[in-house]
Amino acid sequence: LNYISVDTYVLGKTVNLSGFGVDWSDWVKVSCHTNGKMIKYYVNDKQVFEFQKPAPGVKIVGLGFGFSGTGSVKGIELKNDDKVAFKEF
Repeated sequence: LNYISVDTYVLGKTVNLSGFGVDWSDWVKVSCHTNGKMIKYYVNDKQVFEFQKPAPGVKIVGLGFGFSGTGSVKGIELKNDDKVAFKEF
């Protein structure tokens, strides 16, 4: 298991990413939040990983999902200060 976000690449061999290991046979809620200093990731509303936000001026320019084997995404919602910027599915 590896992790990529913004300009950060993390190997599961060196960092504990076990919080992302769930039973994917049912839908799982995955979310990401920032308080301006840290980016925090949640699986089923439980925080599983966090890292320091990159330098000011770095903007999100895309969103991607990768699966080893089969997988699907059901619902994407991007917000800025509780204002929905994008919603699909």
